[in-house]
Amino acid sequence: MTLTELKETCIFRYRNFNINTKREVVNFEMWHSNIEGLNDPFEFPIVVNWGNLRSKDKSLLVNYALKYNLLSKDELSKMLIDEKSYGVQSIYRVIMENLERSTIALNDYINTLLVCCFSENMESPLMWSHYADGMRGVCIAYNRRSIENHENFDLQPVTYNTHPIEFNHGDLKTIPVINEFKSFDFKNSEPILSEGRLVRLKSQEYLFQKHISWKYEGEIRNIVEPNKRLNGQLVSFPKSAIKAIIVGCKMPRHNARLTLRFCRKNNLSMFIAYPDKANYKVNFKKII
Repeated sequence: MTLTELKETCIFRYRNFNINTKREVVNFEMWHSNIEGLNDPFEFPIVVNWGNLRSKDKSLLVNYALKYNLLSKDELSKMLIDEKSYGVQSIYRVIMENLERSTIALNDYINTLLVCCFSENMESPLMWSHYADGMRGVCIAYNRRSIENHENFDLQPVTYNTHPIEFNHGDLKTIPVINEFKSFDFKNSEPILSEGRLVRLKSQEYLFQKHISWKYEGEIRNIVEPNKRLNGQLVSFPKSAIKAIIVGCKMPRHNARLTLRFCRKNNLSMFIAYPDKANYKVNFKKII
């Protein structure tokens, strides 16, 4: 492939040259990391603002309680009639306790997510420095369409902002998971049947946002949801997806020779990236 073809058709993974990178290209499996394995400590911000509920508008609170099955019509009627013991303040308290639990549930959810990151940019000096071991590593070029069309991938670009997206109570949704499950009513000391529901945000924008200082990455990410909490997981991709390997000019010679043999054997293009110090740019030379 030519450089122009790479830029137009590929997305890129900057990697250290290590056993995990070798396994990625040989076994056609990409590592997806949990949030603890990502280098940005501000990943997946959940910023919620319940401000409009704090007005304690009766109709707003009643509609919300009914919509999310927090209180029944009978319960709401009794609470509104008995203003002295319950009233709007009690409805508000029930709703706010539910929203606090929902925020905790959302944080628990994002801690189960696994992420794999790509870049749209193969020419970034910072990416070569930060993620490819100062040009001692590699940049793997993947055909974007091949990755996008695979069932394991749903690529989405990252949005860069100065402040995280803010959500309110109307952005929440609940998802039934099973018809019913057994729980225990401690107040009345008896077993009860409850509906199992997951709490989510209607939009997943918060999963694809980062501070503007990271904009140089030009990130595209894939997120998977495993059935349980993991440190990470290997996710298979099409064998035909890898189109080229770009090696940094500082790569040790024996690693470069190993990469060259692999590219020849698998009919892949190979380039060398080197710094153009006169212009603070990354240039490339095609090898095969």
